[in-house]
Amino acid sequence: MNVLIDSLLSLHARYPGFFAVLALAFKATALFSLAWFVVQVLAHRSARARNWVWRLTLSMLLVLAGWMARPAPLADFGFAINVADHLPVKQDPPLMTLKRHSAETTSDTAGSLGTADENATITVQPHPVQPMPAATAKKVAVTKGWPLFLRRLDDRMTTLWLLGFLLMASWKAAGCLMGRWWLGRSSEAPSASVQALCPAELGCRMSSRVRSPVITGWLKSVVWLPTEANTWDDFKLRAAFQHERAHHLRRDGLWQAIGTLAACAWWWMPLSWIALRKMKTEAEHAAVRN
Repeated sequence: MNVLIDSLLSLHARYPGFFAVLALAFKATALFSLAWFVVQVLAHRSARARNWVWRLTLSMLLVLAGWMARPAPLADFGFAINVADHLPVKQDPPLMTLKRHSAETTSDTAGSLGTADENATITVQPHPVQPMPAATAKKVAVTKGWPLFLRRLDDRMTTLWLLGFLLMASWKAAGCLMGRWWLGRSSEAPSASVQALCPAELGCRMSSRVRSPVITGWLKSVVWLPTEANTWDDFKLRAAFQHERAHHLRRDGLWQAIGTLAACAWWWMPLSWIALRKMKTEAEHAAVRN
């Protein structure tokens, strides 16, 4: 156990950026494992309850990722490990000096104990050594090769994490905007009979580019129906609108946006994308059973 603790402290001292990422990854894995366990316990419960478990899990993952890039005033909060300013170095062997008694000894003492030279004693005086500063020791240790590359990469861990998040989030946002524009360009107004069955709080459009009903937005949601929906009977249309209305009432669009943001924040961790997929699946099950 002490060996493990020493290894972790050594990793924190040498590569604090890698240590912070490793600690957050451990917390995220523990959070996902707890959520998976709770979902298994709720396997025979409602899909809505399981959906909320994944919602909370993704929200906590987003908070953990935000803690990595927290502003400077918040950096003082949390668990901190203090590393000594000076590193211990191996001292040189102590110097041995010979110290003799004064030759002015009495004859009685000389007769009983011998000459003054025989009464010589040896004292040990440690050699003074100045400790080496930790910063200097680190610079000496990582001057070339892989240690130097890892040191430079460690200094940029937060920047790399944020860069990956921005690229992934931008990609997802651009995909959503392009998809919305693509649907709107090919859409048309529904027939009067279809519009009469559409809930008042929802908009309704028809497009040849969708194969099944789809809802977009969370403020002013719009239901997109395939063009063949004009031939559907009233029962099928009511079921489709009821399903999409359930998504709207539960704010599934907003929660999917939050979950996608959390998955983008953990772009390098597959568990975040699994949690997002689980949340979407449970949201569909909850809307079906509405």
